Amino acid sequence: MKKAQIWVTDFMVAASLFVIAILISIQTITFLESNNEFENLYLKSYHATNILLNSGNPDNWNETNVVMPGILTNNRLNTSKLLLLKNLPYEFKKRLLLLDSDFLFVFQKNDEILNITSCSYGYNIIHEQNCSFNLQQLQYDDLIIQKRLVLYEQELIEMMFYAWQ
Repeated sequence: MKKAQIWVTDFMVAASLFVIAILISIQTITFLESNNEFENLYLKSYHATNILLNSGNPDNWNETNVVMPGILTNNRLNTSKLLLLKNLPYEFKKRLLLLDSDFLFVFQKNDEILNITSCSYGYNIIHEQNCSFNLQQLQYDDLIIQKRLVLYEQELIEMMFYAWQ
């Protein structure tokens, strides 16, 4: 075998290895970026539930002075604040909750959605007549579901917070 033939073979092997390394690097970077978006969505949705599950700022907030729309008073669900929150425009609620993704939350007990001033709060996909919804009708790349416990009329109920992008 001549020196030139060996050099061509070595070059082809090296070029192939280089291309494989580039492809693996691109795939790894893409995976890490999408994983980072999911983690970011999780953290923002958790922070949004923390904002909701306090008394808000100011404590007795209304549509004109709300800074943080907390829905609790004395660590219990306040239906007046819940109704105020329901009546705020959706995009304004997203800004108050520091979200750039879509969201909705419901209250449930024994896996049944409760109608507490409304069946849902946030993005409107709930059928108000029977308090049901289907997540399959949404288009999303990432979906986070946060489950938090709330005291309502001397009972613990679940707040199910959904956020997606």
